[in-house]
Amino acid sequence: MLLLAYWFLGDEIRWFRLLGIAVCILGVVIISWPLKRSNPDPDLASKGGGATSLR
Repeated sequence: MLLLAYWFLGDEIRWFRLLGIAVCILGVVIISWPLKRSNPDPDLASKGGGATSLR
């Protein structure tokens, strides 16, 4: 959106806007980073434990 505003509306791109976009992208990358488990239990779902359990 920032680039479209720059091209079509003549909006200025300032450093704090770029910094804000960089922080947002970094946050998305951190949140979506896959977690590595040290000892995964493949039978966890069949045992009724973990996030799949509603008990």
